Amino acid sequence: MKNYYGSLCTEMYEILHKEAPEDELSFYLSYAEKGMSILEPLCGSGRFLVPFLQRGV
Repeated sequence: MKNYYGSLCTEMYEILHKEAPEDELSFYLSYAEKGMSILEPLCGSGRFLVPFLQRGV
C-alpha cells in the first residue's frame, strides 16, 4: 500500500507546534542543571532541545 501523505504529517506538525509550550518547557527545565547531559529521543524540530541548549544544558 502506498503512503499518500508523504511528509504532510511532519510538515503540519512543524507548522502547528513551532515552539514548546511554556508550561511544559518549564517543567522539564526544572529537572535540568547547567552542564548536565540530556537525551531527547525523537527530538524532531528541536522545540524542546533548542531551549535546553540555549540554557547550557
